[in-house]
Amino acid sequence: MGMDVHGNSGDTFRATIWAWPAILSFIQDAGYDVPNSWHYNSGEGLQSQEECIALAGILASHLHRWDGSRIEVPSNTLFVDQNGNLVTEKCPGAETPFWTDREHIVEWIKFLKNCEGFEIW
Repeated sequence: MGMDVHGNSGDTFRATIWAWPAILSFIQDAGYDVPNSWHYNSGEGLQSQEECIALAGILASHLHRWDGSRIEVPSNTLFVDQNGNLVTEKCPGAETPFWTDREHIVEWIKFLKNCEGFEIW
């Protein structure tokens, strides 16, 4: 289960329900105003290749300045313990389940450069 982002070009970008919030957080941190509708499988997205290329440029610049390997969204209600189990209380070694890595952001940027617009499902 997750987000399937369908490009008008026929390409698809996929993110799990755990990774998608981290991708949106990275987009927001880059200075792009993420529409609320992008948090849902509602078919919203960008309509043109020009918009996608502009977003890809913003993200590529942000990624160039960013020195981490993992993008995380903090959680106060859901965690992953050291054994990989979802838990609702923070315990030693627990971390947020909402994260993605640098390579996934690179894939997203590549998708944006060629998708001709997209819809999030």
